This record gives sequence, C-alpha cells and structure tokens, in this order.
Amino acid sequence: MEVMTRSTFSLILPSINISHKSTEIIQFRITEALKFGAIPVIFGDDLVLPFSEIFDWGNAAIIIPVSLIQDINLILKKYTVNTIMSMQHAGKLLYQAFSDYTYTLSLILTVLKHRLGFPPLIVDEKSNNVVIDKKQGKNINISRLFSTNNFELLEQKMNLFGNPLMSHLNTPLENINPKKKGKETGYNNVTHPSRDRSYEQFTIVILVYDRIDTMLENVASLKGLQFLSKVIIIWNNPIYSSTLTWPEIGVQIHLIRPSRNSLNNRFLPYDIIQTDAILSLDDDCIMKHDDILLAFRVWKIERERIVGCPGRVHKWDAVRNEWNYSWQYSDLWKVSMVLTGAAFFHKYYAYVYSYVMQSAIREFVDENLNCEDIAMNFLVSHITQKPPIQVICVHVCFIGCMYVATIQ
Repeated sequence: MEVMTRSTFSLILPSINISHKSTEIIQFRITEALKFGAIPVIFGDDLVLPFSEIFDWGNAAIIIPVSLIQDINLILKKYTVNTIMSMQHAGKLLYQAFSDYTYTLSLILTVLKHRLGFPPLIVDEKSNNVVIDKKQGKNINISRLFSTNNFELLEQKMNLFGNPLMSHLNTPLENINPKKKGKETGYNNVTHPSRDRSYEQFTIVILVYDRIDTMLENVASLKGLQFLSKVIIIWNNPIYSSTLTWPEIGVQIHLIRPSRNSLNNRFLPYDIIQTDAILSLDDDCIMKHDDILLAFRVWKIERERIVGCPGRVHKWDAVRNEWNYSWQYSDLWKVSMVLTGAAFFHKYYAYVYSYVMQSAIREFVDENLNCEDIAMNFLVSHITQKPPIQVICVHVCFIGCMYVATIQ
C-alpha cells in the first residue's frame, strides 16, 4: 500500500496465456492502481478493459503494445505534469464509479444489451469546437484537453424518443429524487438516476450572431455561478473575430461555429454537453445568479418539463381567426409557454428536437428565423402531456430588445 501510494504509474502485465484477453488478477491490478491514484500502464493493446464500450480508458490509463516494452521509460517521460494530474483525476472518477454497486450493475446490463445486439445507443452531435483558454490567451483544440468539471468520462449516449432503432441510458421521464439523503461524493454522474444529485451541474448554451459586446457582457456575468459546468457559445455568424477578449469566469468557454446559420443550432445535442441540464440563454439575456439557481432547483424536481423565466400565453384571436401569443402583466399567471431564451430543459429533448421531430417544423424555423422556442415548448408538452413551469424571477434583463422585464 505504501509503494502504491507513492507511485505515479503502475505496470499491468498481460497474461502468460496469450489467448486470455483479460483475467481476474489483471482486473484487480487495474482497480488497485485506480484506488491509490496511480496511472495504470497496460502492456498489450488487445486487452479487454472493463466497460470499454462506455468508458474511454485512454483518459485514465496508458496502453502500450508489448513490442514497445523496451521504450517504456521514454514513453512515460513524455507525459507532462498536467496530463498526469488529469489522468489521475480521471482514474479517481472511474474508481468511484466501480465502487457504486448499483451503478456497476446498470453498466453490466447496458454492456450486455450492447453485446447481445440490442438497439444501439445514440451518438452525440460532433461539435468541432475550440476552448477559450484564458491562461494561454488563445483558442486551442478541444481534443488536447481533458476537462474534469463533470463526470465527462462517460459518453453521453442517450435515446431518441419514439425511435425503436435506438436505445438510451437516461431520459427525463425517469423517477428521480433530487433530495435523496446520503453521503455526497462531490462528483456528478450524469447518466445514473439513483445517485445523489445534490451537486449536479448544468451547461449554459448561448446563441449569438452579431451582438458580440452584449454577449460578452452576458458571459462575464456568469463568473462564480454555482453548479455551472461550462459555457457553450454557438457562433451563427460566418464571420468570426479572433481578436475578441473573452472574460475569465472560472469554467471553460467552448466556441462552436456551425456550418450554417440556423436557430435550430441552439438545440443540437453536442457531444461536449456532459450534463442532463441545459440552460438555454439568448445572447442579450442577463440573469442574476439567484434566479438561475432557483430555476435550476425547480428543474431538478420537474426534470421532464421546461423551466424558465420569460413566459408567454397563446390565445385564439376570434377577430383575425388565428392563434397568436403575447406577454402582458394581465397574463402573468396564465403562462402556456416559456421562452427558451432563458430556460432549463433536459438534453434528451435536444435529441428529439433535432432528429425525431418532423423536419418540416425545423424548416419553418429556418425560413422564418423565428418560432424555435414555440416548437420546443410544444414538443416537450406533447411528450409529457404537461405544461412548462415559469419561475418568477427577481430580475431578467433582455438588452437591446423592446423591453426590459423586471418581474417582482
């Protein structure tokens, strides 16, 4: 134990019998290394690692072909201190996952379902994003980073609603008790419903086109926000200025430049969104931290619904013989929709909106450059048969719009 505690790396040798792709002692040695914070150095690139269909072991272990065993010293010297620390933290998260018997059982069932040929798990939208690295003062490729803000070793492979060809690990329709009692570990498992979610995090997604200064002011206001995992900027403008000065807010800021300008981009289930909860914000919407956390607490109880601040009510106009929607003080308690310019929703609905909902609706949004919030509201209500929830915020400021709404 003393040697393992002092060790940075732990050598895992293959079985003498080359026909064995894994053995009990190999699995034990890997778990032992993770427990004591040593990085497993595994010889043999054909070894079957635990739950390799779900976990990316390259984030927590070093896998070396047996033919390169003589170069082990040179290989390990190439790993920097920051990389070693990231891999050790990743190993700690893996060991925590393996120590949870309920979670391990769910992993076993998921892997068995995959190996027996059940419907495949859904794959996230590739983001091809860059991370705004304030320490280096430049944009760097996300593939060079390993973020530890959340349980990001797990690949988010959730389900398409209503699609029998896809399977899922998690949906907002599961029975989850966010007030479950128990000792909190401090790490958020974004795919397992039975874990204590007191420390669950959320991801903020901001859509921007040309209101750059306003967007930067909005991002700066998020500094120190509790439970914030990361901020994702969807840059719809084909022109991008690399000279922008991004604020330091304590979490990573990811910049995504989609291939085309579309309001539907704000609802794409990007692979870098590693939380169930998504807070969708307009670039000109600034919310106080207390209001965001209040809405987040409500959402954790009502995960299947949209929870937000700016409400709308849709009514039938008998004079014009058409539907319309509006916002007035008289309609404060008659909300039927919550605008997605300041609202929480489950990532599951991003899959449904982008891949399952009729394409004619998304095409209408693209043609009219509007109504994506209406589409999302009706979609979620159609699935759940429940209305959205409006949280009465102390202050919600939309800069540059026709109004500044302060709702007491």
